Amino acid sequence: MNIGKKIFEAIGEERGVKRLILSTFFLILYIIRISFRIAGLVRMANKGRRSFKRALIENGFPKDLADELVEELFPKFDLPSSLNILRFRKIRTRKMHKVQLDGYLNQ
Repeated sequence: MNIGKKIFEAIGEERGVKRLILSTFFLILYIIRISFRIAGLVRMANKGRRSFKRALIENGFPKDLADELVEELFPKFDLPSSLNILRFRKIRTRKMHKVQLDGYLNQ
């Protein structure tokens, strides 16, 4: 007997339970797919940064000057700090809406 069938028999043959399990599985796959796409974007940004630095050095710029230019023109992409900024924005907008709502109710 199939393991999947045993699981479904244990929790019930209801259609909603199957949909819940399948939708959870597809959500996990979707999250994995998005994380690989984000990793690809970071990889492309870093590759462009390295190529720009290599082109500067090949065209006669000193290595230390090329390093400084690359650091100024291409800020390092750090994913966790970017996500923290998004989280801060969300909290800030919630607080702003709460303040606006409180001001509206106090009138």
